[in-house]
Amino acid sequence: MVRDPSTRITQATSRGGFLRGERDKLEKELTTLRQLPRPKSTSILSKSPVARPAASSEAHFEIRRNRITYIDLDRLLELTKADAQIRIRMSDRVASISNKVGPVGSFSLEYELLKSVPGSMEELLERKSLRYDLRAWEIIPEFETRGETFEATRNPISEFSRAINRINPARVTITLWVYPDSFTLYRRIRNELVDRGFSVAARPLPEGMTIRGSPLGTQSAAQ
Repeated sequence: MVRDPSTRITQATSRGGFLRGERDKLEKELTTLRQLPRPKSTSILSKSPVARPAASSEAHFEIRRNRITYIDLDRLLELTKADAQIRIRMSDRVASISNKVGPVGSFSLEYELLKSVPGSMEELLERKSLRYDLRAWEIIPEFETRGETFEATRNPISEFSRAINRINPARVTITLWVYPDSFTLYRRIRNELVDRGFSVAARPLPEGMTIRGSPLGTQSAAQ
């Protein structure tokens, strides 16, 4: 006996329409994200021998695999400053300095400094004028399984809740680094933060890309 396939065809057609609608919605969301203003650049080190972190006006979160993870960039910058100070003193005028600090939470930070070119003969002759400038930094994930689900962030002692409660919405912009598989979670988090008075900047990232920065501004880089 041959069963009437009309019901299955109708179901398949309906599901196909639903999937197309979801695809169109995600494409629209991605276009919107790309059109949002870029957040302010973050420079880690000033142009001085003592490698001082710049004041931060951003708080960073990664949204990936439907989980959100706090990136404690301030603490990573403190470790970078201390590490760079030691390595500059021990450098003996090498052309570049690089190292990895952390982890703090789920992330470490790799940085690279380049020796500055002296601006005058006096600077060239004076050892105290030796300085290194930041070339680049990169956030390195240390754990494949990291972060919290939206439901977990409802807990007042969750990492997300504790991080958000320390942030002053009048002074700090929250930057959400969003991977393609997590636009739905991004929308829920963004709406909640906006309702609480936060300024939110979104930065979409292709899968397989990491968060990197330089004195010229934050950018993404291949992992």
